[in-house]
Amino acid sequence: VEKPVLQVKDLTTKPVKARGVALKGVSFDLYRGEILGVAGLLGSGKTEVGKALYGVENVVSGEIIVEGRKAVIKSPLDAMRYGIYYLPENRRLEGLVLTLGVRENIVMSSIDRLARLLLRNMGLEKQIATQWIGRLNIVTPSTEARTANLSGGNQQKVVIAKALESKPKILIFDEPTMGIDIGAKVEVRKIISELARQGLSIILMSSDVDEILSLSDRVLVLYKGRQIAFLPNRDLGRDAVLRLMSGEEILK
Repeated sequence: VEKPVLQVKDLTTKPVKARGVALKGVSFDLYRGEILGVAGLLGSGKTEVGKALYGVENVVSGEIIVEGRKAVIKSPLDAMRYGIYYLPENRRLEGLVLTLGVRENIVMSSIDRLARLLLRNMGLEKQIATQWIGRLNIVTPSTEARTANLSGGNQQKVVIAKALESKPKILIFDEPTMGIDIGAKVEVRKIISELARQGLSIILMSSDVDEILSLSDRVLVLYKGRQIAFLPNRDLGRDAVLRLMSGEEILK
């Protein structure tokens, strides 16, 4: 019997900010090569799930188990050691350093691994960046072009390259296609599907119901920090998910 890559048991948090959402006993598991959709509107707690797994949310109680071992995650560095990488909703503020070039952004998460005796190998960094530019079809004049000058879709691909260069097992996408054009949305969604086919385990958090239903194997629906549904995708229709996300189903 296949064992889950990740188990989250009764995860409860305290909001970092006064207006944040507290998670109240969220539980789920995630398997190798699976895309788990986390659906919810603003204030549902979906972002908080990602940030709790990435060590930037105040976890009050509950367990995070990675590959059968209880994980202690207090920071993003801890999360990355367990093979967890979170791609934030606001890529311009949290995902990239816009003043730096494409190469520097891509290698940022793996600089310790790439540097020997604290000396950076610019040739190797450029080679790695060039490979990701090719693999993800990042449209950029060069590896040194400032990320601020790229389109939203290409900025998102740089964030994905940066995440993949850290050699993760679990990728958490928070609203991965928000604010990018239709063509780039299609490309990013294809990348997510392909990564799952290659064996990566993916948590996809989105308020876009069509995105959730077109990509996910199973869907977890959150409302005001509570888990109100966890079902195989085939058991859910668009209208049912929308009703669950808006709290109609539980308010009757």
